Amino acid sequence: MTPANFVSFVTKKEKFGTRFFIIDLHLDKPPVMDFSAGQYISLDVGGGVRRAYSIASSPSEKNKVELCVDYTASGPGGQFLRNLKLGDAANFIAPLGFFTLPEEIDLNAVYYFLATGPGVAPIKSHILRLYEKAPLARAVLYFGTRVKEDILYKQVFENLENAYANFKYVVTISQPNADWHGNTKYIPELLDKDLGVVENAHFFICGSPLMMQNVLKLLKTKRISETQIHLEKFSLPNSK
Repeated sequence: MTPANFVSFVTKKEKFGTRFFIIDLHLDKPPVMDFSAGQYISLDVGGGVRRAYSIASSPSEKNKVELCVDYTASGPGGQFLRNLKLGDAANFIAPLGFFTLPEEIDLNAVYYFLATGPGVAPIKSHILRLYEKAPLARAVLYFGTRVKEDILYKQVFENLENAYANFKYVVTISQPNADWHGNTKYIPELLDKDLGVVENAHFFICGSPLMMQNVLKLLKTKRISETQIHLEKFSLPNSK
């Protein structure tokens, strides 16, 4: 779909964990939007300023946009989101970006999704769409965050893991409490340990610049083709 101007209204705004909002924007004008999983919106945050936020909802939900955002972010974007209330209007341009799934899902491929923090938003959209299109697809999600309270969309991904035999969900915590008995290694270490045959793999990466840089270094040592690596450039400003 060609990017267009949208008027929407806030129908949900919930705090999650230590620093996140889950926000639903109900589309008003136009009332529906066709988009691809992994795309983002350019939100008008006032004063002629725009900020990019990835869409977390599936493209099958055409009348709303779900966002997952860090409300502690400084600057006009963070301030706008903190002040946003139920019923408020939110104007944006969308859909934007090329961080999208292949048109045809290859059932012989493995789709690796690697995310930290709110970088899981477009990844959630990817995975929902992947299994809507191809229930037998093989995929692994590695999600990392600092504390267990910030494991975003945990129930969603656990439900997907239970529903689809070829989906694996891996969580790692970098600052665990004493009651955490799961993974504590960084995502590149976990990926390195688990990687098998990679000739037919796709890698979708979104999150902290450090994680993304380290994953890219690992994939380079594995001689992964650039055509197999997918990321959103606004997430990693120094990448070329």
